[in-house]
Amino acid sequence: GLHRRASAWYRQTGDVPSAVTHALAAGDDADAAALVATAWLHHSNHGRVHTVATWLDALPEQFLHGDPRLGLAAAWTALALGRLGSVEGWLRSAERSPGPAPALPGATSIAGSAAIARSHLHRLRGDLGAAVRWGRRAASIEHADGPGRARAHDALGAALYWSGSPDAAVHL
Repeated sequence: GLHRRASAWYRQTGDVPSAVTHALAAGDDADAAALVATAWLHHSNHGRVHTVATWLDALPEQFLHGDPRLGLAAAWTALALGRLGSVEGWLRSAERSPGPAPALPGATSIAGSAAIARSHLHRLRGDLGAAVRWGRRAASIEHADGPGRARAHDALGAALYWSGSPDAAVHL
């Protein structure tokens, strides 16, 4: 009970890491999962990828496979940590999951978010042709005026640059 109350208090103060820690300690996996699903990207973008990985590792897999936001969080976290072998599995899980979408703010869909991640994954693996194809797919899915489009163009631009088309990359 104390951990639940502490989690609620930390959530109200905006201290998500402490709120997640106390929700997990209380055995309230659903609350912890909901917090992680909405906060993972902010914390990853602020240099706390290992914190996000710890949260994801502490959650039962049914939550990760049951919420596309958490599946994508696991995929992007694995990508950031160089755990490339698990990225595709998490992306497929996110695409199959019912639930709220998308995982990346401004992204149009789970498919768009996954295409962006796949473009980066294939570029890191050295399959630049696949990276360009996935980047183009992401750019075709994402709205022209949203931040998801910028992320798609970033992925496509990096793939084009490394595949020997720097002028096309600069244009994006």
